[in-house]
Amino acid sequence: MSKLIFDTYEFIKRLTAAGMPLEQAETLSGLQAQLIDERLATKDDLAQLEVRVDEKFSHVHKDISELRKDIDTRFELASKDTDIKLSKLRDTLVAWVIGLFLAQTSLLVGLFKLLPTSSAAV
Repeated sequence: MSKLIFDTYEFIKRLTAAGMPLEQAETLSGLQAQLIDERLATKDDLAQLEVRVDEKFSHVHKDISELRKDIDTRFELASKDTDIKLSKLRDTLVAWVIGLFLAQTSLLVGLFKLLPTSSAAV
């Protein structure tokens, strides 16, 4: 963290003016300066943090973009694969329907041949 501007002299002066002994005011001033330096963030600290956060988010955004591209590619490949499988399934289904139609037609023709032909009625 960057150093905060804390006027220890002015702080000591005000404490002694209020009746605090000089040694006690100096100790309190030192502790107060240390506390401020260790615990408080300056505008510069926050600006540096913002830059680091922005960098992290830009990396995350880049990773998400790459992941999205990968997902899109995988989805496109899966979609093409599904289209191919459906096309093959359709072709198989058409072949079965045609085969069954021919078998049924053959069966009907065979049955009609087995039926006696009717003679002219008397």
